[in-house]
Amino acid sequence: MQSVKCPSCGASGSGIICAYCGTQMRDTSEEQTALAEYHEILKSKSGAELEKLLQHGYLPESDKGLIQAGLACVPLLNEDLETETADPAHAAANRLEAIISRLRINDRSQQAVTEFETHLQKFRTERTRSTRIGCVVLVLVPVMILAVVLWLLLR
Repeated sequence: MQSVKCPSCGASGSGIICAYCGTQMRDTSEEQTALAEYHEILKSKSGAELEKLLQHGYLPESDKGLIQAGLACVPLLNEDLETETADPAHAAANRLEAIISRLRINDRSQQAVTEFETHLQKFRTERTRSTRIGCVVLVLVPVMILAVVLWLLLR
């Protein structure tokens, strides 16, 4: 295949999907082929590259393709992939929200929507809980240090 420029980011590539940003570069009637290529690209990336691909990556039109794309996002919600500069799990959650929105419009895949929403809610609950625990620790540690210092001074 000849190399083409991505219409979104300008990167060169020979596949259906841009390996840099995840945008569809070539027209194809084979949605499953494009989705499979996109998922292979996702497997080869991590950190900020993975986050970018999840944010801007290819989304199929059909319900079947959207369900496959959603199923590929679910494992990424459960992994601790966050780094200082990237949060692919959050990007996967946003991608899953986009998939749910598209499936709701079609209104034929209610079971998939319900399942994806369950995973998304679990992800959001765990994120909120870990944030709260972190805040409690940040408050309690200085208070305990202050209490020890005051105890030593007043003794």
